[in-house]
Amino acid sequence: MEKNIRSRTGEVLIVVISAGAALLSAVLCHLSGPETARTVLLTMMACGCTIFAMELSRLRGGFLFDNGEKTGRFTGIYFLFLAGSLLFPFLPEGFWPFPVVFIGLMLFGNRIVGICAGSTLLLIAVLTEPNLGGDLFLIYFLGGLSSILVFSRAGQGVALPVWISLALHFLTACMDIVLIRGGVLDGRALLGLAGGSVLYLALLAVVWKAFCRLILYEGKDACAGLNDPEGPLLERLKECSREEYFHSIHTAYLCDKMAERLSLNQDEVKAAGYYHRIGMLEGMTSWENTQRVVQEYDFPDKVKDILREYLQDDRGIVSKEGAVLLFADTVVSSIDFLFSEEAGAKLDYGKLVEMISKKVIDSGELKNCRLSLCELEEIKKVLVEEEMYYEFLR
Repeated sequence: MEKNIRSRTGEVLIVVISAGAALLSAVLCHLSGPETARTVLLTMMACGCTIFAMELSRLRGGFLFDNGEKTGRFTGIYFLFLAGSLLFPFLPEGFWPFPVVFIGLMLFGNRIVGICAGSTLLLIAVLTEPNLGGDLFLIYFLGGLSSILVFSRAGQGVALPVWISLALHFLTACMDIVLIRGGVLDGRALLGLAGGSVLYLALLAVVWKAFCRLILYEGKDACAGLNDPEGPLLERLKECSREEYFHSIHTAYLCDKMAERLSLNQDEVKAAGYYHRIGMLEGMTSWENTQRVVQEYDFPDKVKDILREYLQDDRGIVSKEGAVLLFADTVVSSIDFLFSEEAGAKLDYGKLVEMISKKVIDSGELKNCRLSLCELEEIKKVLVEEEMYYEFLR
């Protein structure tokens, strides 16, 4: 309840402060009364789209990582970029780093939220240029949209997205100078473009570092000791039952692969995979037994939530993390059983994964899950791609 109140407060502040910033920008740029009214009203409409995108993402669990649970991070970076959008019109030509604004808002929210929020800030900046606003908005919007699409695959390596986004920034800056403002690419303009590129890379580095520190690697230290397959707790499980130990190792591996594909926190999901059978130490796998172990060893709250949902929650699986654990556990259990029946069996993993997916869906365990159909297909792809790994289960 308290978290929802904070989220709603942040959304109201986004609308109110953005409208106030648009009014201030219009006054500083000496816009007429009708132009000022247009700027403020269009800004509020754009903010409304951003708020709707945030609410829809929260309802469907569409935020990246844990951004839906910690919207204060998004609100903070939005206001930082809002301050920048008021300054951008006063920068020299070629210095507008708007693609990095779109990228940052996407990383701290998701794609649709990044597009809506980035467009809102871009709108505030370009409406202060009455004669150029429409064309300026178009080229920087397309530059920001392209950068979001490029960075959507940054988890597979960030170097290429950085250079592609820099090229997009350079291209939009050239279009701004030559096609919109009617300038020429002389020595002075090229020097400005070089300076703008340096500024762009510096801002992108700051945003990426903040993203890594606050989101990508958050909780990594807390899970570092837990995600050691030779750690003391897993060694206890190995002594209790070698079968359960190796089942947990294989489950954690698949959890890690699927979490990476879905842009979830890999360390937390992997830890849930390692310890979903840890209740065996207290006699049998149940949430009551598991709870005693995880409290004794002070597990991170997110890992506890995944395990509690998976082992106890009457609603079935709601979170994407819980769905990943369900699929990993079911696949490992199914292959283990088939190999125990016939060690040399030749399995068609594509058909097996399809059959398991249908069984899981028909069971109703995912009826309240936030997993989208596209994400379900990605899970199935990962499970099929790991067919070489399944040989370790023989």
